Amino acid sequence: MDTASNEIPTRRSTSRRSTGSLGRCLKEQRGRLYIMWRCTVMLVKMESN
Repeated sequence: MDTASNEIPTRRSTSRRSTGSLGRCLKEQRGRLYIMWRCTVMLVKMESN
């Protein structure tokens, strides 16, 4: 009984941690994409001038 009750919260905490790291990864990816997009826009502007 005790082991079962102890098992549940640890599993929940690990899943929350994984989702948090995933969110951080997505945020980093979005930032990288944004930077890339800004660079391409700048290049296009330079090309058009």
